[in-house]
Amino acid sequence: MNWHRAPDAFNLGQQVIDRSPDPKPPHFLKHQVYDDPKVFAKIDEHAIEVSRREHPTFRDLMWDLVYRVRLTELERARVIFRWMTSKDMKNIQFAQAEKGSPEAFLSNYKRGTFARIYELLCSFAQLNCVTVSGYAKGVEYRPGCVFRNQAHNHSWNVIKIDGAWQLVDAHWAMRYLSSENNSPENLVYEYDDFYFMMEPQQAVYSHYPEDPRWQLLRQPLTLEQFEDLPLTKSHFFKCGMSFEQATHGVVWTKQGKLQMALGYGKRASFTFKLHYGEELIDRFRGTELKSFVLQETTFNQIQFYFRMPMSGHYYLTVYAQEVTGHIGVENTYRAACEYRINCEEAAADATPFPTCHDCNWGPGIHVEKYGLAPSHKDGVVSSVNGQVQLYFRKSRPEVNLLAKLRHNNYAENALDQYNKQFEAPNQSTFQITLPEPGEFGLEVYANEPADGDTFTHMCQYLLHYEAPPGYVGGNQFAGTTPPREMYNYNYEIAPLGDLPAPYTDTEPEFHKLNLQGGQMSMPQGQQQQPHRQQQQYIPSTTAK
Repeated sequence: MNWHRAPDAFNLGQQVIDRSPDPKPPHFLKHQVYDDPKVFAKIDEHAIEVSRREHPTFRDLMWDLVYRVRLTELERARVIFRWMTSKDMKNIQFAQAEKGSPEAFLSNYKRGTFARIYELLCSFAQLNCVTVSGYAKGVEYRPGCVFRNQAHNHSWNVIKIDGAWQLVDAHWAMRYLSSENNSPENLVYEYDDFYFMMEPQQAVYSHYPEDPRWQLLRQPLTLEQFEDLPLTKSHFFKCGMSFEQATHGVVWTKQGKLQMALGYGKRASFTFKLHYGEELIDRFRGTELKSFVLQETTFNQIQFYFRMPMSGHYYLTVYAQEVTGHIGVENTYRAACEYRINCEEAAADATPFPTCHDCNWGPGIHVEKYGLAPSHKDGVVSSVNGQVQLYFRKSRPEVNLLAKLRHNNYAENALDQYNKQFEAPNQSTFQITLPEPGEFGLEVYANEPADGDTFTHMCQYLLHYEAPPGYVGGNQFAGTTPPREMYNYNYEIAPLGDLPAPYTDTEPEFHKLNLQGGQMSMPQGQQQQPHRQQQQYIPSTTAK
């Protein structure tokens, strides 16, 4: 097909490489340019289409990918990025690849040269691009690991767009860990737009350049601060999550107990996994370790309560899911962040929390879906006399509710007699009389007329009946520490230091780069200079 071959008059020149770039924080951020990758739809489609073709020469490739269409600086950086994330770089082929040529450089692709290839392509697209090397918290990283005195393990790019340096990692943009186990053999490759124009205040949680200036922050982090941060994934920022005060990647229990919190600012739901030791054991004497953790989700915070059953170290992985109206990949849980929890001694009251339908406690997003307003916004409800009353106001009277009381020592229906339900116009009320001190789970189910007789789990509460002084009984759960009284990591740990806020208050300014929304046009009447002899590609020295 001759239409994607370079015309004879096409002259491919290389951008003069800036050997002494001046790193400065960008005067605009990604979210000020676009907030939806769909604005690049036509550009991305073009890049993917070109990636499906093999080209006889590098000159033909650059013509087909970049110069056959009219593109701005931003769009050139984007089309190269998407081509690399779509192309099988290990099997790229040219008709011939002379030593020192761009063809030879691309054909000899190795994992460590991914950033160099992006730099090469950008240089021939008349873009100023630098490869930086440093440390990255990748697939094999575990919280608590240190990088000091270690060789650099990653490289990425910084590219100048409209006079501002922007962070780019084309290699990480094409990988996603779908397994619960952080191991390379369990990787599934998928495009991740987070790594195009990474915002510096977010990128620094996973990327640490050898030269701190390439953090592009006004106050760069130290390597020690970077090491101490939790393992943070792109999905953490996509779901608007924040660390509150839980900024240390390694935390300690006190007497085997711990509570810590994360914040979030978007519609999202959460779950978690808890594993023990480097073998990633997920059970203790036949019981899932996650049964010793209570995850409570409120309006803008996720609270975790731990009662560790044995000493040693654990790994907590928090998964998040954006709540959209769509079904598909967008509605899957993905790893957001990970902590290491060190436990010097098991908790004296290390008993599992009540076994219920879900691992999340509190009203949650499904309550809103059914048009309900709960009386209790928190997932943990305490009582000193065993009496608990909860109600849900209804904006949709046709929604029916029912509740089931759960306890690990009682049969499934043995507690029905202690739960009374009362109906009033636009409100359902549950009056619970707990039979003895301890912890109980209250599951709430909802039904709509279209569901027939089916009730769907909507939310659940932990009911904690505090044992009175001198109480003697056979319930092993009666003496458990109320979750709110557990050692609170957020309040008692020393701060890590000044960290950049992961989100800014600035509003998007989509006009800033004259973004065309992926509208591309074919060059008309463009005067091309005669093609010069292909020059030898000499990569720049990696920015330190």
